[in-house]
Amino acid sequence: MHRQSRRLRVSLFCLVASSLWALPAERAAAQGGELGVHASYSNITGGTWGLGARGAYNLPAGGSLFQIQGTGDLYFPDCSGIGSCDLWDFQINAVFFLTRQRQYEPYLGGGVSFQGASLTGAIVADDTFIGPVAFIGTTLGFWGRAEPFVEGKWLFKSGDAMPTQFVLQFGMVFELGRPTDAY
Repeated sequence: MHRQSRRLRVSLFCLVASSLWALPAERAAAQGGELGVHASYSNITGGTWGLGARGAYNLPAGGSLFQIQGTGDLYFPDCSGIGSCDLWDFQINAVFFLTRQRQYEPYLGGGVSFQGASLTGAIVADDTFIGPVAFIGTTLGFWGRAEPFVEGKWLFKSGDAMPTQFVLQFGMVFELGRPTDAY
């Protein structure tokens, strides 16, 4: 069962990544799309690192203050004392930028997190947890179409099996609809 759920998660991530990659550049640029990568540090299991990807669209296109965003993360927790474990997170978020078209673009956001955890060893467990997300962040300037960012997220979970988490993310997005000669 554990291998089947792992294959399903990997297949889902590959499907999302290939869908974003196959999006025509002209359409994404017209919609003010973004694609990016990030690293994450979560306080779960005493602290763990992860890698992720994100895609976003401005509503309406062209420098809007609102954005719909999807993110996916794979974490690498150390569970060597109890077996092996996997942790992943997929989020759908709404982002509100306090300002746009400036060197630094602070933002607030919220959404929903779908987080899965599995454990194999003396105990076998596999479950998915759903809960709200709140975050604050800022972009850190422009390098052409590339834009570094940093953000802090709170993933609210209920129950003892998966606690509420704080996640620090930093990475780079590539703004497909931004002209490079404007900065």
